[in-house]
Amino acid sequence: MGKNGAAISIKPYGHLLPSQFLKKNHKNFNGIFITCTYTTLTDPVMKKIYFITIPVIIAGIFIDATQLQAQNAVAMVKPASAVKIDGTTAEWGSTLAQYDSKSKLNYSISSDDSMLYVVATSADRLTRAKMMFGGLTVSVNTEGKKKKAFSMTYPSPGSGNFIVPAEDEKPTPPPSGIKISGFKDVDSKVTSIANPYGFKAAGTLNEERTLTYEMAIPTKLLGIKPGTDILVNISVNGFDVAKARAEAAASGPPKNHGGKGGGRGSRDSGGATPAGGDSPEDDMTESMDFWIKTTTAH
Repeated sequence: MGKNGAAISIKPYGHLLPSQFLKKNHKNFNGIFITCTYTTLTDPVMKKIYFITIPVIIAGIFIDATQLQAQNAVAMVKPASAVKIDGTTAEWGSTLAQYDSKSKLNYSISSDDSMLYVVATSADRLTRAKMMFGGLTVSVNTEGKKKKAFSMTYPSPGSGNFIVPAEDEKPTPPPSGIKISGFKDVDSKVTSIANPYGFKAAGTLNEERTLTYEMAIPTKLLGIKPGTDILVNISVNGFDVAKARAEAAASGPPKNHGGKGGGRGSRDSGGATPAGGDSPEDDMTESMDFWIKTTTAH
């Protein structure tokens, strides 16, 4: 019995409760309801009774599992044309289909009979810096679990940087280092896109300071076929700012630039080096990732 004569009882879903609310709002609700029977003290004969049904939110906030899956589900289709891993969005269109607001990353995921493709791009300063120095990691789970079973990172930290050349300079090759883990019968010491297993990756930084990564993982190494349900995690990796600054200071100013752009990396990394960054170190260190539920294209 509660205050002012309110009798409270707790009933699990499945008991007879007012159903109109359930039909409209909680078709698949798997929680607990509190039914309050309230009798006003001003009514001596207890004729007025009010029934109130309130969903109890366990652990603070209840999220309907079906809604969460719908928000993270991405439909996968085969590329419209042959894919060349060159770090551009030529095969994917100028605007990628998906967007993650936390990481400020536009991305697309696709597959064909031999490869799983992920292309991601961002013009956000913080995201771009993390992608350059911490790399972008694509992880796959083929068992429906949010566990990073197979992973590929590009570029591997310390394997190089992107340079936007001046008009009188030749383009500098982008980083070629990768890091892989979790693949059976694949040497985990593979560190380059020049590998015998078929892992591919490339990146570009254009004059508008938009950074694009394009990555490909052989489906045979994942053990998947067309029509396979998978979970994919995309992680924009953080990095140790203090360590990066120390390494930048030790390496000295960029070479062959004739003093153009200064030593703060304005062209070396699109204005995103730790030595010249203006974001808090905690922000740089923190990784940002998200999961995608999808099915490989038929």
